[in-house]
Amino acid sequence: MIKLKVAGLTVGELISLISFVGVVIGFVIRFALIAPLKNMIQSLDQTLQQLREDMQESKNDLRESKEDRADIRVYIQKVEADLDKRISIIETERNELSTAQIAQQIVEEIKRGGG
Repeated sequence: MIKLKVAGLTVGELISLISFVGVVIGFVIRFALIAPLKNMIQSLDQTLQQLREDMQESKNDLRESKEDRADIRVYIQKVEADLDKRISIIETERNELSTAQIAQQIVEEIKRGGG
């Protein structure tokens, strides 16, 4: 039987050595490259989930802010209406007072002129 030797190893030993090196390289690739990439993907997935939650909270805050602004507008309109009423009352009282003062002056002039 003929035994072939390559680099001092038989063909069977050479195949075994190549298989062993392939397995070692496979484990190195698996644990040195794939595992960190897998962890990085999981971390990015968690970050993405957190960003989605933050965006949802921001949307809810924006809705609440719009509702608050609407409430503020309604309140301002009520205050403006109340102020308009007060101004109207004050102007009416001032006009009435002026009319009363004019009437009083007329009465005084009549008393002076008639007296």
